[in-house]
This record gives sequence, C-alpha cells and structure tokens, in this order.
Amino acid sequence: MGLLTKIYQWVFRSLANQLLVTYISVITIALLAVTIFALVVIKSESINDLHNALEVEAVGIGLEVDNDLALDSEKSRSRIKAAVDRHANKLDAKIHGVSITVVNDDGHVLADSGSGPMAANVHGENISNQSEINDALAGVVGIYERPSSQTNSNWLFVAVPVRAPGHTTGVIRVGVPLTDVDRRLRIDLFGFLGFIIATGVVTGLI
Repeated sequence: MGLLTKIYQWVFRSLANQLLVTYISVITIALLAVTIFALVVIKSESINDLHNALEVEAVGIGLEVDNDLALDSEKSRSRIKAAVDRHANKLDAKIHGVSITVVNDDGHVLADSGSGPMAANVHGENISNQSEINDALAGVVGIYERPSSQTNSNWLFVAVPVRAPGHTTGVIRVGVPLTDVDRRLRIDLFGFLGFIIATGVVTGLI
C-alpha cells in the first residue's frame, strides 16, 4: 500500500500532475479501443479471404469428381482419392496443414487427404453429424470455425454441396488451421501495444 499511497499523493500534489494522468489515461483508453477494433476487423477480413479461397477450391474439386460421386465404384473412389490428394498437395504449398474430405449423399467418407484434425476419418465413416457437413447435405454451404484438440489450434471449415438435378450427391469439405491468422494478430497486437506505450511516453515528456 505504501507505493500506491505515494502515487496517489504525487497525482494530487499539483494540477499539472492530475492533467498529465488524465491525458495519458484518455489517450491510452482511446488507443486500446482502436486497437481492439482494428484487430477484430483484421481477423474478420482474414477469415473472409480464407473462406472465399476454400470455397473456390471446394467448388473446383466438386466439378472434378461430380461424376464419380454418382458412380459409387472402387474405380470412382480411387479417382476421388487421387483428386483429393492432388488438390491437398497443391493447397499445402500455399496454406500449410490443409485438410480435404469428400463424403457421399449419406455423409459417409469417400476420401480424406489424411492431414489435419479430421485425419482420423476413415473410408465409410459417417460424419453427417458434423455441422458443416450437415449444412452442405441440406444444400447450403457450411462454414464453421472451431478448435481442434488434436492440433491445439482453431480451424476454419468450408463444406460445399455437389448438386445433381433434384438432390445433393455429396459434399466437399476443405479445412485449414488458423495458426497463420492467429500469428498475424499477435504480431499486430504487439505492434499496437508498442505504439500505445510510445505515445504515452511522448505525451508524458510533452
């Protein structure tokens, strides 16, 4: 309590000290509010960019495998698996840790890229209870962000339905870890905090 008492006495020793504390407090609070707003906007834009990129990729895979989804044969499943692995390898060069899963119209796994938190998905496993898969089987694009206990990171999943006249023949889901987004937010946060501290110091000197 001795230190707090000394600070309190110093603040109220003169009007100049009170003005100094008031100015620094107001500036710090304002800059913190701007920082929070900026970080929210940065994260939102980053997630939106990722969502658009993953949806485009899922649509592309769907156009490539739509005929094989309707065939339901060993050869068709092999071609689907080859397409999934090829796209996963291509995406992984740009977005590390990408995961691609293809399910049929009942929600059973036909192919999986074998990476990410969904690597445990095996052929024939029913994952229709997963939110984004359930949405896509209903005919709408499913977009969900959730944590993974296997990778200790948040993931963004985009599931796109593959449509045929009158029904959905399957779902293409592309997932990506948000570690790069989180890393960028941490760097931006440290930058903002450094700016706030520097502003407080300059204000105090003035």
